[in-house]
Amino acid sequence: MSPISTFWRAVTAVAALWIAMPALAIEQCNLQVTHQGHGPVFTTATWSGGGESLLLVGEGAVLSIYNIANAAAPVRLGEIGLSGLVTHLAVRTNGTLVAVSDGRNAIRLVNISNRSAPVLLGTYNTPGGRRPLGMDIAGDTLFTAVTPAGLAAIDISNPAAPVLLSQVVTPGTDFVNDVKIRGTRAYVADDIEGITVWNVQSPAAMTPLPGYAAASGASNLFIDGSRAYVARRHLGYDILDISGNTPTLLGSVTTVGSYSQGALVNGHLVTAAGPGGMRVFNIANIASPQLIATVSDQVSVNSVIGFGNRAFVPFSSETTSGLRGYTLATPASPSAQANIALRGASYEAVAHGGRVYVPQYPRGISVYDNVAATRGALLGRFDALPIYHATAAGTTVYATSVISDVHSLHVLNAANPAAISQVTSLPLPGAAYQISTDAGFLYVTLVNELRIYSIANPTPTLVGTWQPPVGAALHTIASGNRAYVGGSNRLYVLDIAQRSAPVLLGQFTLGHATTGLALAAPFIFLADGTDFVRVLNVANPAVISNPANLDIFPGISNDLALSGQRLYVAAGPLWGTLIADISNPLLINRVGNLPTPASVIGVAFANDTLIAAEDRNGVRFHQCPSTLFASGFE
Repeated sequence: MSPISTFWRAVTAVAALWIAMPALAIEQCNLQVTHQGHGPVFTTATWSGGGESLLLVGEGAVLSIYNIANAAAPVRLGEIGLSGLVTHLAVRTNGTLVAVSDGRNAIRLVNISNRSAPVLLGTYNTPGGRRPLGMDIAGDTLFTAVTPAGLAAIDISNPAAPVLLSQVVTPGTDFVNDVKIRGTRAYVADDIEGITVWNVQSPAAMTPLPGYAAASGASNLFIDGSRAYVARRHLGYDILDISGNTPTLLGSVTTVGSYSQGALVNGHLVTAAGPGGMRVFNIANIASPQLIATVSDQVSVNSVIGFGNRAFVPFSSETTSGLRGYTLATPASPSAQANIALRGASYEAVAHGGRVYVPQYPRGISVYDNVAATRGALLGRFDALPIYHATAAGTTVYATSVISDVHSLHVLNAANPAAISQVTSLPLPGAAYQISTDAGFLYVTLVNELRIYSIANPTPTLVGTWQPPVGAALHTIASGNRAYVGGSNRLYVLDIAQRSAPVLLGQFTLGHATTGLALAAPFIFLADGTDFVRVLNVANPAVISNPANLDIFPGISNDLALSGQRLYVAAGPLWGTLIADISNPLLINRVGNLPTPASVIGVAFANDTLIAAEDRNGVRFHQCPSTLFASGFE
């Protein structure tokens, strides 16, 4: 085995151990959770039979079902929200059951017999935090590639209680990505060992067969007839003959690209080639596939599924995200025919006035209720702009956007969240990293300056600016006559008694860029994307000290929120949201964490509710009885 292979196997094993680490217990708190899981498309699958043609779409943590009988105009039939991301799908041949992997440690089995109301039947958790990736269903057996463990066979005859039948754990198949079943054989895409083949006639006792080791880098495969099509990332695409006992190479795509997935559409190989877009190859001469078309109307194409003469790919641009359908009636000239606009990722959450505002770039902003029993209910959306960051004052929302490198500040009227409208917009001289309000002023943190606006009137009025002497400005908190600006390598303290002329009072050198700030005077808590949260004493801005740090290893500090004597840390993919007791800021202690199936990027706290923005996984509302939230979780 090569040193590179050994290195990456070790990295994957360490990551799996981290994921499997037991969570700290939450302090006496029986959580009630509401999850709004809509997000960008990660994966798709198709099924046809009985006069139906279905497209299954993983929209963040939501599995959606579309009727594509008219592929030019897909119709949404139903959906089900799940706890974790929808990263891989497998459909039973009769179209009644879907296996959904979250790519982390769980496979969920969903009954889709009623297309308008899918039902979760059961869950299989992979032991040791190992990651279930590609899957296929044969009869009552679900086969899945589990990294770093191998090929697993799971009995799903009772979907409410799936049972592991066997798992092939050998050095040749522990770094696996995908599996497809044909007859009594399983073809497994292994990142290091190429295509391995297994006899699965008895799923409880799988045995090895000759494979094709030359297809290293195999990340995905699909089978059509007697051919297997293998995506090998930057190494191209291989087409194998699997009609005999040993797979043999028929031809290869060697055009430079990053090939993650493919489909056969109208007799042509259609590939997802990352930054290279969607590529169409003529395979009439199988030994020498020819590139005949490239569609590059978006940033990157990482997934593709075929149906008849059409291909569907997840779509993302600077103004929208969702799913796009192309017709390949003329394969050399693919044409976009269908667009399904869906949600973007959730990077931050802003809690204000009984509501939570979540920018879901590039698809606008969503507004959720945060009052009493209706916490987490969707109140409305505004999709007319690609919103990066937002804040609120009263029922007015201030938001920033960028379109074609033009940066803007927008004022939105959200008095009726079901019908949000734009009041006005102002140009910005650069990219906004964060915005916040305090005492009738709006603070817009640009990369090269802090801009202060009066928001006494509907149209904000610029009253002052300040430029950091070193590095960039990234995050600002204002309180009274002080503003605290976290930058790329400094924390600055400003006197803003005169907003028109901020005065630098002091600074503190940082080792990393600021990702979040929280203030409990005279202390600033600073997140910087590392496994620490800094505690800075700013009582004397001329002599700022760092008397303590909070160690959150193996998490990373993405964002912060404060409530009473509790600090809430958006701690990435391993801890979820971490909770610390700051009653003594010089002796800050971890007291619990709220593990989630995805990485927590942003966090907010209001009205007895902790809100976690989980990137592609949407936003999650953690609720407890108010008596337990007097000082946070206690």
